Amino acid sequence: MTAEVKESATAATKSWEQATLLINGKKVEWGTKPLLIRGEENIVTVEATDDIARQLNLVLPENGGLNIVASPTFGSWVARVNGKFEWKIKPDADRSGRITLVFYSREMLKTWELQSLVMSSNLADEAELYIDGVRPPAGDAEFISGVHRKISLRAKSNSPISSYPLTLAVSYIELLPGDVSCSPPALQLTTDHTWHVAARNRKGQFGLIAMDEVDGKITTQLRLPCRAI
Repeated sequence: MTAEVKESATAATKSWEQATLLINGKKVEWGTKPLLIRGEENIVTVEATDDIARQLNLVLPENGGLNIVASPTFGSWVARVNGKFEWKIKPDADRSGRITLVFYSREMLKTWELQSLVMSSNLADEAELYIDGVRPPAGDAEFISGVHRKISLRAKSNSPISSYPLTLAVSYIELLPGDVSCSPPALQLTTDHTWHVAARNRKGQFGLIAMDEVDGKITTQLRLPCRAI
């Protein structure tokens, strides 16, 4: 086997899965869609060995109609610094959407394509809460003991939130753990964005909170004040 053939065979067995992608220092699991926060500088980092990339080129073939700037600029070859490849990417603050990021390496036969989301850090910019199919009333939403109510999240225009995993948390306030049931379970991430909630045992105030994962990028949640009656 010639050296050229050996090199080609080696390249064919390498995978981008051997590289690590981080957004603002947090690892992005393989197969998930990275989230960039609009109006903020997002630090995109790739960790990869020399057999994967000695230099990397990041391009933006699909911008979703958004204005996005990068440093180093999109389309330029970037060298590793302190063991990492790094970009600062900042989308404009006024619009959300879906974009495509693609990494190129001279050491790889294929590119690394990432379908990515651009959203606000405030969930209220992306979606609205509904209870039993209608917008919540002013004041507390009432829960009759033992009767389930459907809590759902609906995306606003141009928001890609529907494909992003969120969870529902419970603030018990005047109730105790066990007084509120939730399906799927509270704090379990889901892209369905629908929960069935019931109160039981005690009467009093509690709250429901639609949110990102703990320590997630969406830092301002949607809150629904509730009362068990």
